[in-house]
Amino acid sequence: MRAIFCGIGLLSLAACGGGGGTTASLSTSGYAEPGSQIFVNYESRPRPFQLITSRNNAPDFTTADVSLEVSGTTELTFVVDGVTYVVAVNGSRYEGSNGNVDARFYPEQLSYDDLEYGWLLLFNTVTGERTAGYVHWGFDTDPNEINALNGSVTYTGQVRFDAYSSTSGELGGGSIQLNADFDTDIINGSMILEDINGVADDLGGIPNATVTINPTMMDGNGFETTITTLITGPNPNGVTVDPGTLNGTFFGPNGVRVGGTFAAGAGSTLDPNLVVQGGFIAAQ
Repeated sequence: MRAIFCGIGLLSLAACGGGGGTTASLSTSGYAEPGSQIFVNYESRPRPFQLITSRNNAPDFTTADVSLEVSGTTELTFVVDGVTYVVAVNGSRYEGSNGNVDARFYPEQLSYDDLEYGWLLLFNTVTGERTAGYVHWGFDTDPNEINALNGSVTYTGQVRFDAYSSTSGELGGGSIQLNADFDTDIINGSMILEDINGVADDLGGIPNATVTINPTMMDGNGFETTITTLITGPNPNGVTVDPGTLNGTFFGPNGVRVGGTFAAGAGSTLDPNLVVQGGFIAAQ
């Protein structure tokens, strides 16, 4: 494992040391092989992501098809529902625009040669509409390799999430553990969402949340399941929020990594307008 976004955020080049479908790889150049790396000229196929759209303090979920092209040593090209955004390195993030919409991308430092993720933000400077969420891409595992695996494997990694209410939007983080049984083709696990960057203070005093990733069957090189979130701490304590969904894909040769996204709403218990969208990356 090594971070691909080195220095000011460039993708894997000489200076740096060098959810999932079952009918076609996420990368246009094929499934993961030993040594697969996301270089310049990498291109992903469009895939649906559930993002948070907020306008007039009314956040809600929207589904958008997102693809990525690594178009240069300092540029990325995102295509979101057919609209192209070219973003260039600016410090630790990428920035660009298309018409009235400003685009930013914040890469996460924990990434792998064949799997990347980060936070994408689109902001309409005229209407004030904000669309954002975590997206990922890479070289996913050949479904035939997943079908040939045996035994049980534990994946551990990190979580990042975007929590948005009627009054505030904040980024947070945490950890994830996934337990994959390749004999029964069942996967489950848990996440811990932690109070990072003032999320608790800005979003109603929420401390930590334990997220149960309910057991589900693997399908090809991916899986989809429901999640149940329990808020713990003094304010509130023992509150179960609305069920959500989680999608994951196996990446790398023989499924050595997993990446995915999740989304859930807290419902009227805390804030009827509170929604959470996040991404995760984990490895054996």
